[in-house]
Amino acid sequence: MRKINVGVLSGGKSGEHEVSLASGSSIIKGLNEQKYNIIPLCISQDGEWMTPSESFAYMKNGGYLTDEYSHKVTISGQLENYIDLPAFNKDIKRDIDVIIPALHGTFGEDGTIQGLLDIYDIPYVGAGVAASAVGMDKSF
Repeated sequence: MRKINVGVLSGGKSGEHEVSLASGSSIIKGLNEQKYNIIPLCISQDGEWMTPSESFAYMKNGGYLTDEYSHKVTISGQLENYIDLPAFNKDIKRDIDVIIPALHGTFGEDGTIQGLLDIYDIPYVGAGVAASAVGMDKSF
């Protein structure tokens, strides 16, 4: 049985950057590496997208992941070279089956990342654009 390639997207430009990294690391720690190729994807506070190996190092240096989890994540090979972000190329749709957004606050929970993923037909878990946007507007 083929493993599912799961991108775990965390970090981001919001004030909840660190909370997002903690959420992303919890997801990575909880996913079964026997069923999934786990691909960490981080966005810096400046909005820079990182490759899987850069993302793992970033999470490790921040204390969110340790070497203990290095066997769980895909940080080399074909999946390492496919990202051309923020303008996704065709390869990401071939190499990632689904993304788990672990972004918090603005540019994550507000529907913006969901809209970007929708534009490129990249499947993701969780609420879509409209529900995410409405969920951020508490008075609405």
